[in-house]
Amino acid sequence: MTSYQGLNLPDLMELLQGPVTPAPIPLIPATVGWVVLGLWLVAVVGLVAIAWVRRYRRNAYRRQALAMLKELAKRAEDNPAGVAEAISTIVKSAALQAYPRTRVAALTGSDWAVFLRDTSNRDPLVSAAAGQLARAAYQPNSEPLQLLEPALRWVKVHRA
Repeated sequence: MTSYQGLNLPDLMELLQGPVTPAPIPLIPATVGWVVLGLWLVAVVGLVAIAWVRRYRRNAYRRQALAMLKELAKRAEDNPAGVAEAISTIVKSAALQAYPRTRVAALTGSDWAVFLRDTSNRDPLVSAAAGQLARAAYQPNSEPLQLLEPALRWVKVHRA
């Protein structure tokens, strides 16, 4: 005869032992390789973040020039007087911030147009309007709406 005879189900259940729980899984990696990989990933993410911040700061003049040109576009619809000159000034200012002053400051006329073409990677829109952009500061009768899109394009695509 066994010691379990005569016991009802609740009594038998009380005799059962509870399940054995495993040891908790540690959150620290078990090998050095995972630590090295984790540190490497943190370093790579940090370097990418630093590069992104530097590029963002370096392109602040582009964002400012684009905002000014977009504001001029709104103004040109109502009052186009002086907009062509302002477009030329904004493009020249952006160029002075992107390139050495000795290279940009003295450029006028066809030299300025060649500079705009060369620094825009020969973008077709900028290349077609480079001469007009170069003359805009000196010809107040220039059509500002024709100059606006090439100026925006140059600010976006030029290589500094």
